[in-house]
Amino acid sequence: MNIYLEILLLVLSYILGSIPFGLLLGKIKGIDLREVGSKNIGTTNAWRNLGPGLGILTLILDVFKAVIILGLVRYNVIPNEGIIIDPIFYGLAAAIGHTHSIFLKFKGGKAVACTAGVLLVYSPATTIIFAFVFFVTLFISKYVSLGSMMAILVTFLVSFMIPYLGGKDFITDLQLDFDFVIALGIFCVYIFLNHISNIKRIQSGEERKIHLIKKR
Repeated sequence: MNIYLEILLLVLSYILGSIPFGLLLGKIKGIDLREVGSKNIGTTNAWRNLGPGLGILTLILDVFKAVIILGLVRYNVIPNEGIIIDPIFYGLAAAIGHTHSIFLKFKGGKAVACTAGVLLVYSPATTIIFAFVFFVTLFISKYVSLGSMMAILVTFLVSFMIPYLGGKDFITDLQLDFDFVIALGIFCVYIFLNHISNIKRIQSGEERKIHLIKKR
């Protein structure tokens, strides 16, 4: 693959990631997610203010925009022979687009859905770890933000073992190497930086909780 094509795909990934699906879906109900709840355009705020249906649709679309180019390259739909840029970085470009959207004056969401989507396409095996840690933490703490941070942190730490355990995803049998570990480290730092305000609210007891099982 030509390096210029790889750079073009990075730019396209960023532009796709910049599409604010949560904000666009909010217009269906006449709600601007930037003005309600946490003022975030991501899945959690969409779920709370637009309802479960549009919340789930926001999640699906945010995942899709992060993985479309990544998936095409990762699974050789776009020929990946001789690539210089590891495909996972297309997912990272989309995540950056989501948090710093060119259409929203470089503001946006938290990139958690994008990250989960990137893991799902690039390494389904690590997605199991991510999802498990997320839901366990959410069930115990009731904090979506804490679940997101713990999920990416644990997934990143576990990823260090992958190159020493055959270096392949046991579901897809595709190669995983230290580029994957490095990219996960970047995702981890990026998600924590995007959740600084949430960390402060957790410390002050002001962070909103979500109850998976509602009490009667």
